[in-house]
Amino acid sequence: MIEQKAELVRAARRLDEIGGFTATDGNLSTRISSNSFWISPAGVEKGEIVEDDFVQIDENGRKLSGRGEPSTEWAVHLAIYREREDIYAILHTHTPHLTAFAAARKIPDTALLAEAELAIGGICLVPYALPGSAALAEQIIFCGGNPGVYLLENHGAIAVGKTAEEALHRMERAEFLAKVTLLAEKIGGGIPLSKAQLQQFQQQGR
Repeated sequence: MIEQKAELVRAARRLDEIGGFTATDGNLSTRISSNSFWISPAGVEKGEIVEDDFVQIDENGRKLSGRGEPSTEWAVHLAIYREREDIYAILHTHTPHLTAFAAARKIPDTALLAEAELAIGGICLVPYALPGSAALAEQIIFCGGNPGVYLLENHGAIAVGKTAEEALHRMERAEFLAKVTLLAEKIGGGIPLSKAQLQQFQQQGR
């Protein structure tokens, strides 16, 4: 469990470097068991977070341990953990380019970059609901499938993974894809790779 929190701290540092957090916005968590997880506390700057800051809560949102109060968006994390047994880490950020897509209620096309198509695991656009609300948690459940990134309309992005590192890499790749997409639009728009080209890349085993 100590290593899991250490991974979250490393992810927080990296995401802060790329502009993933504004003030005390954003939240991170890691699953402990089927009925509890560690989550970042409310009101803490994620770029300054340390392992002892994390709060343990159960499947009903009750605080089990920790010195602060859990993030107000704990219900969203819980919904994903309940729905996705394959997920052990969740990172919620407001990276600028992904958030621009969220504000426009659009999804960047992963087929523009082979690495994005292969490694992100799909992007789901989640209809707007009040941040931190049960309604937002329900909207995420309705996504279905196994996306690696959830894009929250007019809010931000969530990346998930078996580890915090996997979730971090998905977030970084999705943010880079969003940035490249917006830059490409200035010179006529990006051209997606064909299915055959994507399959060829995947067969290389990268």
